[in-house]
Amino acid sequence: MRDNIFKVSANTDPKKLAQAVMNKIQFSSEIPILSCLGAGAINQAVKSLSILIGMGSTVGLDIYFKSYFEVRDLNGEEKTFINFKVYKI
Repeated sequence: MRDNIFKVSANTDPKKLAQAVMNKIQFSSEIPILSCLGAGAINQAVKSLSILIGMGSTVGLDIYFKSYFEVRDLNGEEKTFINFKVYKI
């Protein structure tokens, strides 16, 4: 799997995720993607995005994200993931 995709779970630490995404934004040209399955994962991703936007503002980055659905086959079942693409201006 590509290293710009962050798999988010209900147990993900939002501060650590925000820092990892910030490093990707600052030091790579790839667009980070947060991939979530389930309400708990979405909750942690949104917390992380809020932290990330605050972190970005302290270093002069304007950060925004776009969300979209992605249907994937997971162990023979179709599952719908919510993904967040993170951009900087």
